[in-house]
Amino acid sequence: MMFLFINTMPQGKLTVALYTKDGFVIHEREVPVSYNESEQLLKAIDAMRGVQSVEGIIVMSEGEGRFSALRTGIACANALGFAWDVPVRGVHSIDKIKEVILEMAGSEFTRFDGTVVPRYAREPNIT
Repeated sequence: MMFLFINTMPQGKLTVALYTKDGFVIHEREVPVSYNESEQLLKAIDAMRGVQSVEGIIVMSEGEGRFSALRTGIACANALGFAWDVPVRGVHSIDKIKEVILEMAGSEFTRFDGTVVPRYAREPNIT
């Protein structure tokens, strides 16, 4: 049982990782990005997904980062969760990943059961 973690929050990079049901990282990929985050994100996920099947998705859902980066990661996680019929959960801190994985691994909800909604640290600056 593997869980996919998506983090598009850091400036200039995105991270995808595969975790075991016990919350340990088995594969991680960090990709430098300056534009086309969604394109780079999907390529990174596709490269990793060939390693194992995914039973759930965890995405950074709150933060100080860029509005579009947060939205890109969450939209991708929600779409993949729906397409793969696996649950999607949001975390606001990397420190919470293991806790969420253990909760998901022990849950009876093994299918897509709703979307993650972004929580922005501030109002978006859209001009």
